[in-house]
Amino acid sequence: MAEEGEVPPAPGDAVAAEGGEGAEGAAPAADVTAPVADDADITAGAAEAGGEASIDLVILPEGYGQTKQIDVMRTVGQIRAELETELSIPENSLFLMNLSGAAEVRDVLPNEKTLRELGLKPGDRAGIELRINYYQEQPAEEYAMPDALELKVVNDRGEEKMVTVHVQRPVMEKPYLGGYRNKGNGAMYHH
Repeated sequence: MAEEGEVPPAPGDAVAAEGGEGAEGAAPAADVTAPVADDADITAGAAEAGGEASIDLVILPEGYGQTKQIDVMRTVGQIRAELETELSIPENSLFLMNLSGAAEVRDVLPNEKTLRELGLKPGDRAGIELRINYYQEQPAEEYAMPDALELKVVNDRGEEKMVTVHVQRPVMEKPYLGGYRNKGNGAMYHH
């Protein structure tokens, strides 16, 4: 609980001080390099340190979207990971792009930057495009015909019988005795 004259910690601030002190009675972490003028500056700094912005997230090209309240101190990478989990898509397959509204950033948003570093302040409203790309082209596997095929065949009496068909491999290339030859790529189709 903050005493008179103390500023309560902003959401997301570390509450426990270094040196093993517990959360009880510990002061919020302060930036020792920044000069402190008065209590009004401290209160304004605490309000700016955290807070939420209203972000409209739209999956393109589908156009599905939703609005979320997101802390401006969250990095783009943290937001991306949370959305990938929520959408049940593979890791690193979601791209956050084209921030518009209270701040404008074109192209893919850098993972290491916070929303504040991109220009958003608590209470702002902005939109972010989401692009999902997790299709990875797999090399085509070469089909290898097995030496024998086992087929289930049903005869005219309705009885099922297993038939083994042995595959004969060509010993020499079949001569072209007619059919179709594609002049563009040279592929031959025999009769």
